[in-house]
Amino acid sequence: MDFVGKKLFDGERIFNAKGRKEMQTDRKFISYFKLLRWMLAVCVLAFVVWGEGSRALALEDFSYTTDEDSGDATITKYNGSATSVTVPDTLDGHKVVAIGSDAFKGNTSLQTVTIGNNVTSLGSYAFQSCSNLKTVNLGSGVTSLGSYAFRYCKNLESIVLPKGIKTIKSFAFVDCTKLAAIEIPKSLTSVGESVFSGCSSLENVTFEEDITSIPANFMQGCSGLKEITIPDTVTSIGSSAFLGCSNLATVNMSFRVKTVNMYAFRDCSSLKEIKFGKYINSINTYAFYNVSDLTIYGVKDTAAESFAASKGFTFETYTIPATSLEIDKAELLLLKGRTGSVTATVLPENTTDFVVWSSKDDSVVKVDDNGEMSAVELGSTRVVVTVGTLDKTCNVTVVQPVEEIQIS
Repeated sequence: MDFVGKKLFDGERIFNAKGRKEMQTDRKFISYFKLLRWMLAVCVLAFVVWGEGSRALALEDFSYTTDEDSGDATITKYNGSATSVTVPDTLDGHKVVAIGSDAFKGNTSLQTVTIGNNVTSLGSYAFQSCSNLKTVNLGSGVTSLGSYAFRYCKNLESIVLPKGIKTIKSFAFVDCTKLAAIEIPKSLTSVGESVFSGCSSLENVTFEEDITSIPANFMQGCSGLKEITIPDTVTSIGSSAFLGCSNLATVNMSFRVKTVNMYAFRDCSSLKEIKFGKYINSINTYAFYNVSDLTIYGVKDTAAESFAASKGFTFETYTIPATSLEIDKAELLLLKGRTGSVTATVLPENTTDFVVWSSKDDSVVKVDDNGEMSAVELGSTRVVVTVGTLDKTCNVTVVQPVEEIQIS
């Protein structure tokens, strides 16, 4: 049949001269297009509504309190179940500056947490027993970690302590059994006891300088630890600091260490040698309990030598000669009855040579082991400082102080 130049009507269907089949195809295309446009509009609306709902839900996941003066917020509880959580910078316009005690405690869904730069402190037990937590991203503003903050986070693998952190309180990382590495920043000035106790996978521990003591029980039970370098700013090793570190074979000890306390290296069965500098003056009788065949390297006539003898350990002496000696004053004028001092600078700092001060005339000037002088009587003398084969002299004159001035 020829439909050229004609239109036929069949109810609501329109047929042009090209025929029924082609016109039906056009109508279906238009219907599909309208349907797709309607579906797209619905999707956009749903996305907007979902986004607003998600935003509201995210805010509702956090309970918090605010400071009366500053208006800053402390998160007191996370109520959500997300696997990845970013602590917001603000809540309802309040700057979030702290995560309170117990805030995330026992949350078994959490795997990753990111803490913003506004937060300065994490309270006690903040993340305790978050058993699936693997990664913690601390903001640069964090300065304090509370006691037990991450205790029993048995899957924690990665945490970087910010460069400005100052305080880690006791038991903060106890039994984080998958934690393998940690760097202790130089900003850290206060460390509680047993901070890393029971971290059995911990192998790589790095200290920056300026820490002055290793706290009690600091790495007790860290059986994965094989080597440790203790910064030369450290003067004291706390009780049980490395107790039970059974694979610890190498300790690069601070030459400034003066005291090693009870059980500091108890049950460190792989430790076969250790070296002390000239400042060591006290090693507790049980410091190396259950450590056998130990060789101690030290300076003659120090506590290292006497301790080795008392325990039947091998003692080997070593020497590092002083190569440079300078003093800050070549001449010094003192008033009778007053004090003054001279400072000596010796290189290398870890020399085994002792600094010895002496006065050529104690009746005029007396000097102690630190170069502190006392003016005894009027007169002049020389104060000499000697280090190994080196010496320097300070000429000291003692004069009468003016007690009264009369003007007529």
